[in-house]
Amino acid sequence: MVLPTSPPAEDQAAEGEWLRALRRWLHLGRKGVIVMIRDAQPARLRALLGVLREIDGDARVTADAADLMDCEPGALVLLLVLPIDLDWLNINRPIIAQRSLRLVLWTEAAVSDRLKFESPDLHDWVSHFIKCPPGVPQFAAEGLRIGARWWPGVAWRGGGLELALAELDIEVETLEPDSAFAGLVETLRANPAKSVCWVGVDSLRELWRVRWAVAEARHCGFCVLDNPRVSAPGWFPVDSRQYDLASALTQHDGMLEAGIEAEFEPEDSAGEEVLRDVGLLLHPGLRLRSLHESADVVAWRRKLVAAIRKQPNHAWSRHELAIFASLERDRRGWPSLTNGESQQRHFVEWSLRHEPSKDRRLGWMTAARLADIELSTHWTAGDTAWVDVDVVQFGNEIWSPPSREQWSKKWDWDSLPQFCQGVGWDAPFCIRAASIVLSNHIDDSTSLAQITPDLQAAVEGELGQDDAVRVQYVYMINISRALAGDPWSARDEIETLTEHAVQHPAYALPVYAAIRVLCGDYQASAEFLRKLSLEDPLQIRLYLEALLAAGQPKRAKAELQRLLAIDAEPREYLGPESNAKDLARELLLAQLQAY
Repeated sequence: MVLPTSPPAEDQAAEGEWLRALRRWLHLGRKGVIVMIRDAQPARLRALLGVLREIDGDARVTADAADLMDCEPGALVLLLVLPIDLDWLNINRPIIAQRSLRLVLWTEAAVSDRLKFESPDLHDWVSHFIKCPPGVPQFAAEGLRIGARWWPGVAWRGGGLELALAELDIEVETLEPDSAFAGLVETLRANPAKSVCWVGVDSLRELWRVRWAVAEARHCGFCVLDNPRVSAPGWFPVDSRQYDLASALTQHDGMLEAGIEAEFEPEDSAGEEVLRDVGLLLHPGLRLRSLHESADVVAWRRKLVAAIRKQPNHAWSRHELAIFASLERDRRGWPSLTNGESQQRHFVEWSLRHEPSKDRRLGWMTAARLADIELSTHWTAGDTAWVDVDVVQFGNEIWSPPSREQWSKKWDWDSLPQFCQGVGWDAPFCIRAASIVLSNHIDDSTSLAQITPDLQAAVEGELGQDDAVRVQYVYMINISRALAGDPWSARDEIETLTEHAVQHPAYALPVYAAIRVLCGDYQASAEFLRKLSLEDPLQIRLYLEALLAAGQPKRAKAELQRLLAIDAEPREYLGPESNAKDLARELLLAQLQAY
């Protein structure tokens, strides 16, 4: 699928009503005016600055309100308003009138709401309010354009997919992989060239239902996964998420205009092995977009394909096999890729595309091991001779594992890596197995320190950096570290994780708060817990203990009254033996055992 090059962001945004209104108000207010852009979207910032520079080539942009004092009379200024500057702006607003500034206030949603109450006088001075429309950064739209030429398609993360598709004039039909498989195949087969947006790709099973349906229907149109919750090896990754202002300034060494020009795109996370990282589509970013179709990367991928053909039974990674499947999908002859679960799934995919009657038993067993009984039944077509209860039970155990109480007490690290590499680290069985192994070592920090690096490397090697299940493993590992006596490393690892645009689990905040307690940072822990609804009794007790340990007994008493309607001293309610660190350990252990 060949798509036109995206027009410059400024040209597209200039056609919007919001920018036409801005031009009009700035033209009428040449002797001084304040225009407020409400609910500002980072994806629209570069376009806005481009329009201001068209109006006045010397238009200035700043994120420091104090810079207004240095502006020339009549200057056109774009101020990115930070919460910390609201009071200063309210007090020093006469500067705007004295210098006849044409001031455009860029206020994101949270700041827009606060400005009216924290800078009421400045708010009254605003001449015009313009609501910023939703947007999608051009780096994401460009990634979509490039990825549309790649098979099987694009794995899109972040918001704005509909806008990007509209911008590239791509009309899609939305499908859900959990729909009846025969119906999916029929829909795709009816128009093999149609573009499809897949929603609800939340598990490995659903990801393979997409690939297998596309293969059986011999679909050749563009496909995009809308915010898949699992790693999608072989799909062209596009991430529309952007840095916040503070992070962008840090990335660009305080050079605001450089950050705006880059649209606050997160820093490229590709490693030193650029050819490999780009060749395997490991990371979204500028390097991927610029090198994906380069001669060097094309040659690297050809060498990979040749190596897999030469050694088909080698333990190739999911990413390597996915590239092979992309480039060799139309080849009539394939090596027997049946060593390991990932290899078998790709072999089934190829067979469905070229020889649907071949290796149907392998397809049935592979689907059964994903606990996809509907799909395995679809392929067997009622042939009872293929019924294999053991395989079905195995698949169900992998995706609905036994409780911890039913687990073998001898299960240990030596038993884990090879098995999980075969069935996939995102299988619930492997998640629970890893949590049990880690639980068994929290009293032995030396052995735990030997296990965790290997576990983390194995998980990241298969799932990648942005996978939601990989994030679960990161929390699991660091809960274990904290319980084993090293909460400081655990805190630092999770803080590093929060710097990336990844999906954190629902339990992230209480876990992080408990780890901060073990670090002795009671005040920070209390502030984190206060953000929760605090309906869980253990979290409430930890919150009150953190406040007491932080030297705030009056606030602890007020919170006890607010949360539980109990008018008593917190220590009396909590008991004389209770303390924050013991409760933190209790919370962390409960979460580790909940996987």
